[in-house]
Amino acid sequence: MIHWRRKESQPVAMYERLIDEKDNERCTGERARKGCIPVIVGEEDECSEKFLMQVELLSDPRIAALLEMAAGEFGYRQQGILRIPCHAEYFQQVVAMVAKHR
Repeated sequence: MIHWRRKESQPVAMYERLIDEKDNERCTGERARKGCIPVIVGEEDECSEKFLMQVELLSDPRIAALLEMAAGEFGYRQQGILRIPCHAEYFQQVVAMVAKHR
């Protein structure tokens, strides 16, 4: 199981950017909170970023479109942490739009 710690001291309402101590190694700190899921966001050729996203975002059509994109690339039976193949900045913009309309 992967443990997480916050990168920034102030959590963002709909998601938080997370870091681990070293790539592919366990990190110390807190676990994903209830009502949140960890996701890895990034194109294959770029450095991926980890986020903790509120589960309620999954019902939004814009997030569903990102999940469909992930299913197209990785299939519907991803193992482990959910991966979304888009730039981290784009993911943050989509989540900001969702938050703005809630």
